[in-house]
Amino acid sequence: MSIKVATGIRELDAMLDGGILEGEVTLFLYDTGSGHNYILSEIIKNHCRMGGNVLLVLTSTSSSQFVTLTKNVINQKNCVIIDCISPRNVYNTEYYIENPSRAFDIFLSMKKAREDLNSRIGEKRIPTLVCFYSLSSLFINFEPNEVVQFFNKNVKESMRLGTVEYYTLIYGITEPSTEKRIQVLANTVILSRTEFRDHRRQNYLQILKHVSGVPYPEEKQYSITKRDGDVPEIVFSTPMLGRLKFS
Repeated sequence: MSIKVATGIRELDAMLDGGILEGEVTLFLYDTGSGHNYILSEIIKNHCRMGGNVLLVLTSTSSSQFVTLTKNVINQKNCVIIDCISPRNVYNTEYYIENPSRAFDIFLSMKKAREDLNSRIGEKRIPTLVCFYSLSSLFINFEPNEVVQFFNKNVKESMRLGTVEYYTLIYGITEPSTEKRIQVLANTVILSRTEFRDHRRQNYLQILKHVSGVPYPEEKQYSITKRDGDVPEIVFSTPMLGRLKFS
């Protein structure tokens, strides 16, 4: 029986029917400023707390904020980084790819790193988590068909090794037909969007696709707030209950 891996975010797990199954790939579409960095960092931190291994693939120059949010994780032995963007390999990783000329070069490093991390899985048998940040930069640097083939190869590797994988992509950065091809290949698609209402930013989370077959829930509004100290948290708005009428 396949293992279902929770994200650790209660409301998101409810939307995902309990989490993501091993061997599945999730595509995280997002609007800039919608808080996707923090959501992904919380998923990664939760995975590490459970004792799971993590592979971070950094291909975007905008990944510095994401790295800052996961800094407590990247120093642990159960975390491996594939670094395609920082000068002089600042993360001191053996998987350093300076100026990759093909998406396939990144795939080969991911394949080796997955197998390495899977060989370290302990008695808890928690699947390895892969976070790819992000496909957007690949669409900027490579041909769309090459990126789609790259994504498809990783979907197959996830199935083969039983990993749980998250790939980020800016919503609308590529042609709708190409984005649709990526969505079709993914097992689950999550949309994180943002809009301004009355001069206030409001964020929404929605499941666009999920393999469980359960009806997709309506989008949920959330915010990232600092309540105590400097540690932010994800807060989902809860509808007020109407007054009960007794006969």
